[in-house]
Amino acid sequence: KSFVGVKILEIVLSADTFPVGPALVVTYKNQGLDHFLLSCLKFCPEDVVRVGGRSTERSLDKFNLFSLLPKFDEFTPDCFDNFKKLEEAQTEIEEALKQLQKDSAVNLDWVVRHMPDSQLRQLILQGKWSPPGLLPEEEQGISIADLFDDDSPDSRYLQHIISQTLKDWMPHNKTFQLVQDCFSRQKLPRALKQVATKSATDNTVTTDLDEVNEDTDNILIEQFLQARPDDEEFDDDLDEPDEKIKKGRKKNECFWLKENFFSYKPFASSDANFTGSNNIDFDRYQWLLDENPWHLNESHRAILVMLIMQSSHEKAVKGLEEAKKAYDELCRDMEEISKRRQLEVLKKAKIVGMTTTGAALNREIVQALKPSIVFVEEAAEVLEPQLLAVLGPSIQHLILIGDQYQLSPSVEVYELEKSHGFAVSLFERLVEHNKMPYQVLSSQSRMREEFVPMILPIYPNLRTNTQFVSGERNKAPTCMTSPMYFWSHSYEECKERSVANNGEAKMVIALVRWMIAEGQDPAEITVLAAYNGQVTLLRDMLKDIPGIEGLQVLTIDRFQGSENNVIILSLVRSNDKGIIGHLAKRNRLCVAVSRARGAMYFCGNDIALTKKSEHWTELLEYLSRKNCVGDTMYLCCPRHPLSPPFAIPSKLVDNFNPLLCKRTCNRQLPCSHYCQSTCHYGDHPKCSEPVQFTFSVCGHETTKKCSENGETRLCQQELMHMFDSCEHKKLVKCWEKMRKKLQCGEQCRSVLDCGHPCMLKCFENCKGKPCSHCIDIQKIEAAKAKRLETQQLKMKLEEIKAEIKRLEDSPDGPDNLVTDLSSTGESAADYFQVMDRTEKFIQPGHDVLLVVTKIQKVFNPKLQINFLRAQRDLFQPISSSHQLFHGTDDAGIEGIIHDGFRLPKKGARNMFGQGCYFATDSSKSAQKIYTKGSNKLLLCEVILGRTWTVQEDHPEMDRDQIRRKGYDSLFSKRGSGERGGTQYDEYVIYNPHQAIPRYIVHYKNQHDPQALQAYNFQNNITRISYEPSLTFSGDNPGEYHFRQAESQFYRMSSRHSQKVVKVELIMNKILQGHYDSARQEFQKKNGKVQEMFVFHGTDKSAIEKIVQEGFKIGGQGVSVRNGTAYGTG
Repeated sequence: KSFVGVKILEIVLSADTFPVGPALVVTYKNQGLDHFLLSCLKFCPEDVVRVGGRSTERSLDKFNLFSLLPKFDEFTPDCFDNFKKLEEAQTEIEEALKQLQKDSAVNLDWVVRHMPDSQLRQLILQGKWSPPGLLPEEEQGISIADLFDDDSPDSRYLQHIISQTLKDWMPHNKTFQLVQDCFSRQKLPRALKQVATKSATDNTVTTDLDEVNEDTDNILIEQFLQARPDDEEFDDDLDEPDEKIKKGRKKNECFWLKENFFSYKPFASSDANFTGSNNIDFDRYQWLLDENPWHLNESHRAILVMLIMQSSHEKAVKGLEEAKKAYDELCRDMEEISKRRQLEVLKKAKIVGMTTTGAALNREIVQALKPSIVFVEEAAEVLEPQLLAVLGPSIQHLILIGDQYQLSPSVEVYELEKSHGFAVSLFERLVEHNKMPYQVLSSQSRMREEFVPMILPIYPNLRTNTQFVSGERNKAPTCMTSPMYFWSHSYEECKERSVANNGEAKMVIALVRWMIAEGQDPAEITVLAAYNGQVTLLRDMLKDIPGIEGLQVLTIDRFQGSENNVIILSLVRSNDKGIIGHLAKRNRLCVAVSRARGAMYFCGNDIALTKKSEHWTELLEYLSRKNCVGDTMYLCCPRHPLSPPFAIPSKLVDNFNPLLCKRTCNRQLPCSHYCQSTCHYGDHPKCSEPVQFTFSVCGHETTKKCSENGETRLCQQELMHMFDSCEHKKLVKCWEKMRKKLQCGEQCRSVLDCGHPCMLKCFENCKGKPCSHCIDIQKIEAAKAKRLETQQLKMKLEEIKAEIKRLEDSPDGPDNLVTDLSSTGESAADYFQVMDRTEKFIQPGHDVLLVVTKIQKVFNPKLQINFLRAQRDLFQPISSSHQLFHGTDDAGIEGIIHDGFRLPKKGARNMFGQGCYFATDSSKSAQKIYTKGSNKLLLCEVILGRTWTVQEDHPEMDRDQIRRKGYDSLFSKRGSGERGGTQYDEYVIYNPHQAIPRYIVHYKNQHDPQALQAYNFQNNITRISYEPSLTFSGDNPGEYHFRQAESQFYRMSSRHSQKVVKVELIMNKILQGHYDSARQEFQKKNGKVQEMFVFHGTDKSAIEKIVQEGFKIGGQGVSVRNGTAYGTG
């Protein structure tokens, strides 16, 4: 039919009388449209246009309407202009949606943007966090939102003040919920009406305006008070400790925070949703916008927030509606331009093709195109209303191509089919009922001739074009004994949403597996099922079978209009009552038996099908006469045609194995051997016959498989080999000797320096490699150390726990936290230890010479408990503590000994962030910038734990960050000042409880720069000796020199048992001149010179030479005795 239709179209288009405009080709399915248009391209290769994007033929892509639209035409400027406007409109919609989303959550920014400016001023200025002069005068016309916009320090400070103020002012979350509940109820409960008479004065400030809504407010307040937690849990006192606030607020979720703000969703479908409640009358509460927010009670505050939110929400919705309206208008303009562009392309074509669905979707374009001739392929499948929608007043010639004996149009509503005849197509009505002129095909060119009798009851005059159906195109599979067969069974059907038959599905799978195993192309096989349920079942069974790409599983109805070489039909229905459903329709039988070209195999219950259907009875009678019906399918091996066929009963398909032929293949291979595999289809496996082979390199013989490349094998012949280095002998493989550098694998006989025997192989070099015995010992020792550390940690934690308990259980601490120490009596040891620690850790660069005048010992049980708890929480609790200095003024010392150290305020600019700073050297902490002239230092015990060593500044560091890095403290190394670090050692802790004050050191600064220069160079070399004195004399320059040298020595030495017994001052005028010259040279080169005191150790005779002649480079007349790790210097 399609072939004739194409020929008719070709003739019509070639006629001189063909009207202006294209011919319109309409089909029911995309596949039918593709085939029809591909045929049209043979006589009309240029002027064909396909409308719609569901084509599966890639060769039609360039003829698609959208592919043919020009890139530039008269409509291009309008398109570009509209695209630009659409992008702008889309941006406006996105912004409106973002604004709508922002307005659904109450946060800091929302309050500033939406609360009336005058009310916001009152809220900020009357809060306890606002300092004087925070905001400009209202008369200046500057809004708070304007001040809020930038990222300046002032703006951030204002944000902080507003955030803290809102924490105080914002109502409890439960207040919002209760207010919403009251607004959303149609009728207030009687109990609440009774509650309204009670007095509710707690946490409210009564004003004249409060009395306007007294009844409602009393109910809200009473509900709030009943639902509110106990006062102990709901403590609004901001002076309480930080931890208590943090825990209480987070636990009850009752505080409004900037980071975790109260969220309100006005679109939620809830009874408590104030935006969706019919009871809300916000006009009644407009007076709240003029009130001082601090004068409102909790319920009125909640209503005020809702009122502002409702207003901002309405504005956002209005903005969204306007943006959407503009966008829709632009879309309509774009659609109109698109239709005009498409119409220009279609008018230039001779053939325009589309499906009935496409024609309905593009009805305006079809009407504007005004086709004179319309071809409708598959017309018997198209609903009459659907076809009439295509027919316009311009049509002069309508050609319908179809088959009323095949499937009628699909009607979704049963009533329309039964009572209104919707299942009768226009084609069938014109042919069968109105006797319009029509032509019937008299011959078919699709199926084998033996298939035709199955449809002769429907087409009694049908003949076959034998020349078309006798070639390869209609060849049956060689693995089947017959091109057609009805494989019957008695498997019961099952019905859920659709009918399916599991046993029959296994029969179909067996046929598919057999054909594919025997080389049938899967694309040439189509499985058709009568019901969707069976299609789903078959597809599920086939998904795990390899090599079936291209095989289709469809319903009979979906395959109408198509064909394939092999058709396997699954008829599904199988029951005792003979109910076969829609299979009883002759149209469906007609479609089912007319799809195959070369082979057709039915799977079904022949008894159930013939019980009540004369059409299926006629079909099965014909197949029975041809001996093509039975419950056993016969399969044959195409390579052994003389062997008896394989009988496959329908009851034994559960474990079907497609490898049925068990005979040996025995085909001769190219190597002249014969294939010994079991009979198979396709390529033969590689020949595995054993053959002799001689290696070309070594000449040894071996056996290999015929197909194997012998040169890729390794010769396994064993040979005796003697190692030259050790004369050991060993049997080795030939290939090892040929390809590898052989190494002796005997045990090494050497004894290592540690005394252990070497465990390496003979070929391995012992020198420089660690002893395995020693490594094992080290591992054991490391494990012991780990266990010991664990035990020590456990003991330490228990010790800390016990000490904390002892302190907590002991009565109140001493009345005086501070005790004076004396240089005599019981406290003398402490006194001198602290004095030495202070006076002997002095850096010359600090211009400080400390003399201790008084020492006070500090003990505070509360601080000691906090100190122990901090030690317990360290990464390294068993680390030793350090004595470090901290300089501060008198007020700072007083606060620290009573309340402990405190971290600086967040945001303060410090070199190493928000921590407490300590120094090793007393001279650093004694700088006036720290002590403010107090002449006092704190000598503290600091537990550092795991310390992070740095050489640059880290102003962003805080406790959370240092803990995330896995450390408890920070140490800045001396000499790192040029890289952003510090010139002298500095320690920083971020938990203030890691440090506890132990001593207050009073001192006086005896530093006198002039005293250090008191000696002039009278001779070239001056040498003066000084010994320690018990008292310090500020008039004696020698005291300064002694103290300076002594402090350097003690700062350097870790052995506290060593004492300085004498210091000699050396002044060499010649050497001083050399030194000054070197300094000037460095200054010229670098601009900056760093000088420091350093030590040099050598013997007494060398010291005398150095004093006289200065230092010399090793090797320049001076012997080198102790190595030169960094070269001679």
